Amino acid sequence: MLNIRPQQIEAMMRPQRQSYYEALCDEIRAAHRAATHQMSDQELAALARDGRLRALAYGLRTKTDAVRFVGLQLALGRDFDGRREHAGAAAELRGGDGPPSARLERLMTRVLGSTDTAQAFL
Repeated sequence: MLNIRPQQIEAMMRPQRQSYYEALCDEIRAAHRAATHQMSDQELAALARDGRLRALAYGLRTKTDAVRFVGLQLALGRDFDGRREHAGAAAELRGGDGPPSARLERLMTRVLGSTDTAQAFL
């Protein structure tokens, strides 16, 4: 019988996870140049990891959703979903109508003022 220890699984997943986050950072930089141009690679990587984990908590699973969620973090603050002044944003992400991606898109449109502005920002 083959026994694979958790440490072995972690070692096998590490390169794949690293590659995913590198690609995510590239997409975030491309989508949000103005907001990220002064960030170091380390700062962006930390934001990408934080944003990805927060996005997952709202059911946002795709890389595109993660890039958009980080866009909200850049616009409203890294911890916007935990701030009282943005309680409506967190509530909309958590329990609005439709699938998580649609809720995120609606929120981005509302926050950024119009669909055209949101599309330009995305």
